[in-house]
Amino acid sequence: MYRKAPETPFTAKEYISAQNFAEHFSFARRLRVASGVAGAALALTSLGGYYGIDVASNRDREQSATITLDNRAEPSLLVPNPSAFTVYVDGYGSMNANLFADKLGPITSAITNGPYYSANFGDAPIDTSLLANEVLSTAQDTRYEFVSFNGFSAGGLLTIETAEKTIQNTNLRVDALFLTSSPSSVESLRPDRIEQLWWLNTAAKLPGAKYSSAMRWLISMASDVDQYNTGDPMDFFRVWGENSSEIQRRAEPGVAQLDDQALAIINADVPESLRTIGNLRGEKQMPVIVYLAAEDPSADTSVNTDKAADDTCSAAAEAGLTCLAYKVPNVVHSVYQLDATSYAAILEGAQEEIQAAIAEERTYYELLNPVNRPSLLSPLQ
Repeated sequence: MYRKAPETPFTAKEYISAQNFAEHFSFARRLRVASGVAGAALALTSLGGYYGIDVASNRDREQSATITLDNRAEPSLLVPNPSAFTVYVDGYGSMNANLFADKLGPITSAITNGPYYSANFGDAPIDTSLLANEVLSTAQDTRYEFVSFNGFSAGGLLTIETAEKTIQNTNLRVDALFLTSSPSSVESLRPDRIEQLWWLNTAAKLPGAKYSSAMRWLISMASDVDQYNTGDPMDFFRVWGENSSEIQRRAEPGVAQLDDQALAIINADVPESLRTIGNLRGEKQMPVIVYLAAEDPSADTSVNTDKAADDTCSAAAEAGLTCLAYKVPNVVHSVYQLDATSYAAILEGAQEEIQAAIAEERTYYELLNPVNRPSLLSPLQ
């Protein structure tokens, strides 16, 4: 079922017409990116032996890293013995969803009636199979029967894929997928963000670059060019120092994780994932999709949320899934600047509608499965 909140109609705006990823770029822009990557390659080559040691160390760190789910909820504010929980997944450039969960978790917990967890990738690969396994493990350890997901930006695409694997391979029941300013595909990104992804994906193909601290620093400097292209030399040295400090503290994901996140956007196929889920109706509980878009389409400088919401809800409708779309005021594409008050106002008003949709899906599933109602849980295959 396809439902849009009647007070928040969407129109299709700023569609990017393209047949594939590369077609989004003019020759001049690709030449500029290629020149930058070539310069990075020369710089990395000049580092000699240190580069190889650094790459090997970072590769070993990734291979030994694991994904964890960190409970961010205040126990005293929760209902006793909750049977449901929500997993928060942040977007491009993040290592965990701590801040995202801290801001929106208390709001969505009133809808989902349970604690909220931050997906912490650390140095581990951004792998939705690994995340789905950790979600299942947490449910088994705590006896949760229901899970919801909330993904910000690219994290929304990761949550769709994680939910798909969870529904396919376990008896854990997925109540809802909250998609917060999430792209539906590369085409729903703003042109500058598409160029950034293309630059990263190209740079990551250099020998060893996916595990290079130096390449991670170069990517940070390229991403932050607006902060120091001011005519004041001191701004350049300030950004230089900030990025160097973050690399040393491992405060941001490495190139391998950034490339994983970029590929999650590039390779996303939301209609196919939702069709796979929808085909299991009756056998498994269906999730309710809740898309949270920007009230002012131009305010989100990374994602055209009008297009993304339309695309996502249209794909949900074709898959037979309920999709509720809401526009949120004061939205910009930044977890750091996320206005929790604006989201609270919208979600509090939508709470009854969302809970009713979830209850409808729970009831439908239980009517078709009255005897063998799953208790928990079969492992992922």
